[in-house]
Amino acid sequence: MKGLLIKDFKLLKNQKSFLAIVAAVCAFVMIKGSESYALFYGAAMAAMLSVNSIGYDEENNGMGFLFTLPVSRRDYVLEKYGFGLLLLGIVLAAGSVLSAGISAVQEQPMEAVEWAVMLIGPLVTSAAMQSFMIPVQLKFGTAKGRTALLVVFLLVVGISYGAVKMAEILHIDYAEIMQTIEQAGDAAVVTGLCLLAAAMMGISCAVSFAIMKKKQF
Repeated sequence: MKGLLIKDFKLLKNQKSFLAIVAAVCAFVMIKGSESYALFYGAAMAAMLSVNSIGYDEENNGMGFLFTLPVSRRDYVLEKYGFGLLLLGIVLAAGSVLSAGISAVQEQPMEAVEWAVMLIGPLVTSAAMQSFMIPVQLKFGTAKGRTALLVVFLLVVGISYGAVKMAEILHIDYAEIMQTIEQAGDAAVVTGLCLLAAAMMGISCAVSFAIMKKKQF
């Protein structure tokens, strides 16, 4: 797995200009005061880079070559999720350092809970993106994967719309639900969202294992 990680990080060297632009945009947005937006953007880019690395592996029958090496399919799947999480960790760590610097300059120190709340949204967003996109990419490949992702997105939108309409029919009070969440406290919300992210990644990883087990190269 270490070799796979080294390979993927070396592939990132071919995208130095793109990464520099992304970093510059995130830093500029954070300095301008939109720290949460910058972190969401960076987390989304981390997820996309992880998924795109699968596309690079598939080029010129590269996947078939990879598995002539002492690399198991399980190791390959775990490495892709690990690679995405490492990229996400780098984004959140860099964002935290820059945010701390901005807070120090502005003399507005951030509490630990506020810091955790700021990071949890991008973390869950990136986890959700990887959870959906990695299995789809492994199953359908780059070309068909785009169509499949669009279908999945439309299904999510449709299900969300249906859920909203069902809630209206059942007279579910959103304000009451939000009030209950707020009363639970920031620590409970952060813990719950972390567990949600872990559950999504775990289920997605199991699906990816099943896909890779049946895949022919």
